[in-house]
Amino acid sequence: MTRQEFSQMLAIASENAIVKINDCLPHIFKLSKHKIDVLLTGSESFNMTDCFHFIQACDFTMEFEWEYCTELSDLRAAIKKTRQDYKMSRRDLSIKSGVHTNVISAFEDGSCTLKIDSLLRITDALNATITIE
Repeated sequence: MTRQEFSQMLAIASENAIVKINDCLPHIFKLSKHKIDVLLTGSESFNMTDCFHFIQACDFTMEFEWEYCTELSDLRAAIKKTRQDYKMSRRDLSIKSGVHTNVISAFEDGSCTLKIDSLLRITDALNATITIE
């Protein structure tokens, strides 16, 4: 999956979003117009923290390989679980995905976020699927 294909999933889901304004405001205020445009077009790399603000604002759920993710911590756990299910070390995943071991470790441990391009490389390396509903 490319960044643009991921963004297209966000855009399609956002067209059908029905949310209460009070529920979405805390999340949407964390995003600028530019960040929203980037999220919906994939014209630039974006941070998964911003992506989850948008997902929460629209009351979406991301599914990563059968695990429902409404927060970044859910995605961390899903990636770690999938990696462990395949009996892959962080180093193995790093070699297969091209994402540095330190980035994978820091993300799984909760000390950093991911850029969309790194997430998609990890997803491909794990033969995982991502959907947004």
